[in-house]
Amino acid sequence: MPYVHFMIYKVSFFSLLCIFSLSLISCDSTIRPISDQDPSYSIYGTLNIGETPNYIRVHDNSSFLTPESTLELDATIFITNLNTNFTTQLRDSVVVFESIYTHNFIYDSQITHGNRYKVLLESESGYRDSLVSITPARTELTLSRDAVECDQLFTVELTNIDLNAGEQLIAEAGIELSNTWYWTNREFVRSYDSENNTLIVGWSPAEVSREIFAGGFGSQFPFCNQFTSDVVRFRYMHIGYMEGGKTNADPLYDPDEGIQLYRKVVLGRYGGEAEVDIIP
Repeated sequence: MPYVHFMIYKVSFFSLLCIFSLSLISCDSTIRPISDQDPSYSIYGTLNIGETPNYIRVHDNSSFLTPESTLELDATIFITNLNTNFTTQLRDSVVVFESIYTHNFIYDSQITHGNRYKVLLESESGYRDSLVSITPARTELTLSRDAVECDQLFTVELTNIDLNAGEQLIAEAGIELSNTWYWTNREFVRSYDSENNTLIVGWSPAEVSREIFAGGFGSQFPFCNQFTSDVVRFRYMHIGYMEGGKTNADPLYDPDEGIQLYRKVVLGRYGGEAEVDIIP
């Protein structure tokens, strides 16, 4: 049985997950509202499984991005755990970001695997909007090898990955050089079994090094005996989806039009990692 070091991995390590960033884009007061009449709110955030609190950010698209217009927000946010039908009203936490007030609604309850959460927005004027976020199921991780030679392939099998439903699995492999970890998300093996919802990804230490450093060290790349650590690491982020298949593909800001765009996306996610020894 391969030795697997597994842990819930903090989501902050994935710089490539900028599509789930909760930071507003820097804007000035020249940005036009999307509508002067019809209510329109952007609702976005992440539901991190096993972590509390979580935050849902809400922006009124019909107002200018100025300190005065963003200080108050005519919106109340509720989250309903559809497995228990328990509803929680979220409290608003106002944060100043580049002189603009941002409204981050706090959810203190634990997020669980394979669950459905309804996010409901209500305004005093009677406007209502909602979405349903489906969190990913817990995956089981299996390594094909617990130790590999430098150019030997290892694979990682992950279960309960429903890519056809709209889930995503972002995987990376990393090596350490000069006490710094370097990562690549380009897999050399990727195979998905849609009948069993099983995904297999794979690398070799040498291929990871070649992918990261080729061109950066002349025509060479570091070999395994130059690595600081004698392990190659694997880490992943398993991301859920929204009912109706909605994703975060649309940008929040359209630079050509100079307007805020409507965005409504709240996705559940969690991560893990494992290590494989490199045979000298």
